[in-house]
Amino acid sequence: MKLNSLKAIVIAGMLCVPAIALADEPGSTARFERLDRNGDGFVSRDEANNAEELNTRFTELDANNDNKLSRQEYGVLQEELRAAAEKEKAAAAAGATGKTRTTKKGD
Repeated sequence: MKLNSLKAIVIAGMLCVPAIALADEPGSTARFERLDRNGDGFVSRDEANNAEELNTRFTELDANNDNKLSRQEYGVLQEELRAAAEKEKAAAAAGATGKTRTTKKGD
């Protein structure tokens, strides 16, 4: 295996790991349940205070402006993160299969 091909594979792997982690964790049912500390089926603003993924997006995600996120409203974030992860994965894969420089004898 050529050095450039190996580099591309390593870089692609490094790019995919954070995206996959984001896609699994913030939008997952388990994450929603951990945020919903009182178990009422919603994530309130207070419950979202320590959630990095909700710090700046709570109002945007709260579609009905009731100051709490339903599973459906929180699911919007999950879908966005999943789409971003897929996009990163595709970009990394495209980079890994891109052209590599070949060397001639004597280089």
